[in-house]
Amino acid sequence: MARIEEQVLAFPKLKNTNETEMFKRYFKQIVPKLSLPNTSYEILKAFSNIDVTAEKVAFFLKNNPYYEYQVLKFIESKNVREVLPNLESIVIMIGMQNTRDLILSLQLLRLVRENHPLWDKDGKLAIVPSDVIKYALKTEALLAGDRSGYSDMGYAAGLLYDLLVLIGTDLSKDKNKFLAYIEAVYNQGLKTAQIAVTLAKNVPDMAFSKYLFGASLVHDVGKVVIAILSSEYIAFEDQANKKMLTRMVRYYAEERKFGVNHAMIGGLTCQYFRIFKTIEKAILYHHEPFLLRKWKPNLFQLSSVVSLASNIANGLRRVDGPNDPILKTWKGPELNDFKMEFKQLSSVINRMIADGGAK
Repeated sequence: MARIEEQVLAFPKLKNTNETEMFKRYFKQIVPKLSLPNTSYEILKAFSNIDVTAEKVAFFLKNNPYYEYQVLKFIESKNVREVLPNLESIVIMIGMQNTRDLILSLQLLRLVRENHPLWDKDGKLAIVPSDVIKYALKTEALLAGDRSGYSDMGYAAGLLYDLLVLIGTDLSKDKNKFLAYIEAVYNQGLKTAQIAVTLAKNVPDMAFSKYLFGASLVHDVGKVVIAILSSEYIAFEDQANKKMLTRMVRYYAEERKFGVNHAMIGGLTCQYFRIFKTIEKAILYHHEPFLLRKWKPNLFQLSSVVSLASNIANGLRRVDGPNDPILKTWKGPELNDFKMEFKQLSSVINRMIADGGAK
């Protein structure tokens, strides 16, 4: 510990931030805008099942007359000439995924900015859903044709980034810098997710497998939240990268400077976002998965894969056999209890690189 403290104290301008102060800002500025409205939440849950139907989507709209009206207004703006007999027919005409995207984009804007949907003078919707839920749609497109059941939770993970884009652009002092940062965190999460999926093929009876891609994509989302709350966080990350601080030192320095660490904020964010509440502790302990081994063994497995994939993503390269020192760097002491031998791990990584994965 002394060695860690020495490195942290050598970090320039590392003033301690009051933990209570950071949490106060988090609960005041972020949490009220995180919790998905019931209609969006139920639609996302419905789309996570292969038997989702237009009737089910219409049912959620009927239980929310405000958005039922918005959908009816949307279809009217399309100058549809035929008389549609019911809401299910309207959902089919728009398309189930397009209806999902329309409602989620409108609800995200209402949740964050408290705006009613805007319609132009010609009666057409003034916003384009794909501009609002860019990361959700990008992730879904990347997983198109995937047979492992990752696409729906991947879409939901992308949606969390979209929600934080709206919150961050409203609160950040430098919007362009923030948008560049969230893009970088998303891309690193995507790389981690691709590696995690490959690693999981070598884990027998993988628990919570449908969450694997989404959990890996959002594992560092706490960094985005801290960047929204503190204008110093992005500069802190840049300095840590330039100094090539180890994971343990960065983690310790982060908590000392900001009063919280990104895993703690990430776990809370997954809880309040609701759709990832089931696996929030896998995010909370992704730097310390061993703490889950006896307490939550299935989440230990998920958190370990995410942790290992994240470590690999931060230094991905070809491995020169099971004795390559890089393997011990990836599978550090926090993963001693996770059963994946070096020989197996080196083969997995080299095969993935040869196949062009996780670029």
